[in-house]
Formats: sequence, C-alpha cells, structure tokens
Amino acid sequence: MKIKAKNLNLKSTKIIVPFDGLIDIDANGETEVSDNAADILVNGTSDWDFVSGAAKEVNPVNEAKNVANEIKTMSIEEMKAIAIAGEYPEVEWTKFANKPKLMAGYLIKKFNEMQAAEPEDKEEPEAGV
Repeated sequence: MKIKAKNLNLKSTKIIVPFDGLIDIDANGETEVSDNAADILVNGTSDWDFVSGAAKEVNPVNEAKNVANEIKTMSIEEMKAIAIAGEYPEVEWTKFANKPKLMAGYLIKKFNEMQAAEPEDKEEPEAGV
C-alpha cells in the first residue's frame, strides 16, 4: 500500500517500520509498505497519510479493536440504546444496565459473536440451477 510522509525531513531516506523493516522513502516522501505497516503508520501516528487513490481496506482485527474502543467510551445510555437497537434480549443486558464496564463487555461480546457468525466468503448461486 502506498503511503506518504507528512514530515518533510523523511524524504529520500530509509527508516525501519513495523512488519516491513527497512524501507526507502522516495523524493516525494512516498513509499510502498504492507497493509499492516500502513495501518499502523497512518492510524497510529500523525506523520503519515494514505496516498490519494490508494485502496484503504479495513483490517477486520483493527475494526474489532476500534469498535471495542468506541463502546468502552460510550455513556451507559448510549450502550442501552445499542442493546435495544440490536434487539438483544432485555433479560440478558438489564443486569448490566447500571454497570458501564459490564455493559461494554456484553456489547463487545455480541459484536464478536456477530462477526464470527458472518460467512467470510459468500457463495454466489450457480446460474441455471
């Protein structure tokens, strides 16, 4: 994946990055790195951006972490609203309704169950059958 350095001092240099090790940065401040390295550099620091036009794929592991972090920062009212909107059985979540950490854990568990239940490759029906 192609990324670009925001720091002008990183042009035409070599640096060591996670996953990829030593990389070359061209005169424009751009470099080609693995998806994992790009994700860490762009989302984990303020020194890098995706090159315009580069595909920004969502890493499922990072998506789960982001959802978990978002849930943990929500108010208890927001968490209740999610439980209601998700049509989760009220019997399951009402015992956590006044305990933010437990309610967050419950919602994260439900999110992970939903992710695990989704088929990874949806098969298309064969034509003429």
